[in-house]
Amino acid sequence: MTWHCYQFEVNSIQRWIFGSGKLRAIVGGSKLVSGITDELLERTLDALPDEAGDRIEFARQAGGVFTALSEDETALAELRRVWPLMVTRYTPGLSFGIGYGCGDTVKAAMDAARADIGARGALPQAELPAATPVMERSRRTGRAAGRIEDKEPADAITAAQLAAEQRGRDGAGSKDIGTRLAEKLGLAPDCWPRDMEPRENEGESSFPFLRDEPQAGDDKEKGTIINRYVALVHADGNGLGQLMRELKFSGGQEGIDERLRFSKALEDATFEACLHACRQVLLPYRTEDDRLPARPILLGGDDLSFIVRADLALHFTKVFLEAFEKETKQRLSGFNGISDEGLTACAGIAYLRSNQPFYMGMELAEALCDHAKKQVREQILYWHHQSDDPDGPMPPMFSALCQHRCTDSLISDWEALLKGSLTISNLNDKGKPFRLSMETWALHWGNEYGFPPIDALFDLLEFFEESAIA
Repeated sequence: MTWHCYQFEVNSIQRWIFGSGKLRAIVGGSKLVSGITDELLERTLDALPDEAGDRIEFARQAGGVFTALSEDETALAELRRVWPLMVTRYTPGLSFGIGYGCGDTVKAAMDAARADIGARGALPQAELPAATPVMERSRRTGRAAGRIEDKEPADAITAAQLAAEQRGRDGAGSKDIGTRLAEKLGLAPDCWPRDMEPRENEGESSFPFLRDEPQAGDDKEKGTIINRYVALVHADGNGLGQLMRELKFSGGQEGIDERLRFSKALEDATFEACLHACRQVLLPYRTEDDRLPARPILLGGDDLSFIVRADLALHFTKVFLEAFEKETKQRLSGFNGISDEGLTACAGIAYLRSNQPFYMGMELAEALCDHAKKQVREQILYWHHQSDDPDGPMPPMFSALCQHRCTDSLISDWEALLKGSLTISNLNDKGKPFRLSMETWALHWGNEYGFPPIDALFDLLEFFEESAIA
């Protein structure tokens, strides 16, 4: 018996979604990416000849990634033949990777497909229309413009994103993450802002920034905006790739079903953790017309990307990380190889003004998340080697976050920021540099690796808010 596997995964999602900087386009881009493995894949399977879609099983199908398996090579060949074209038409310009492999077992076929993706790399996408010297260009992205959107030239990617956002408002297509969260919160789908600034003739759909108290005679709902900072939050589970390689699944069809249940359980755990953070942190700050001071962007697998009002971002992220540990403990404990303590995650928070380029801010948030993971991993490894049993099993990762407020007009990468803006050289007689950042903060008190806890920041804030100190 031979199993055949077709692996698909999108690449460079953040840059593709955030490229134009328009909140509506970001919302539409998010809807398109989430719809690839939902709406688009289902339509494609239904359209395959000879009912080939019925002979294909999925071990994973969420978050812009799917793993398709079949004992029928012909059925999988039909999907492989049309799928790249479908994705290119649905999400123009989005980079993705595809891989194919076969083996005597499900695991062998999946390993071969993953190796094929690594060998191929991301497939480059041609941008149409071609940018000739006399072509009008989008002033936001520099790409060739193909149409006019909101009274300005728009490239094909932005146009597709804006069209998807409009379809979402009209209730067409599959439900995106914002709609699903709104339903669970008991709010209408338009509770999430669609613009950073008010738009003419469309009511109030702008982002509810932090305002001061309205003065006598002012509009009762309006104070003066005192802070236009937002935070881009990116969170990612720790060690999921390694965990998937170590999990013990059954063989054959039973193993495919187990993998799909694990993928669904992880997706549900991340969703419930996000819902808990929204309910606890965002709901108390909704406006009188039920607009929330945030906007969900991506939620898939163990990943989360969110735009949150700056003053609420740290609390939102802390609550999400706590809920993620709790939800994964409850939902994943039945799988062979999962710790009874569940999974942990790290997060990055980039604070920036609402008119700064979002794609650079999200790249910084991802870099901050990776930096937190790196520091936690290095400290665990160091202290493990100093322990009485350095050859024993490695201690598990723990949840942590790293954050940065962007004060420059151009957002640099994190390593450049650390060296250029957050490090003072030759501060003392020994010539050792001094770092102007705590860098990584642990979720819990009492960690033995020396990281300060996030709650210490809240204690410091409470101290400074005392009248005698203020």
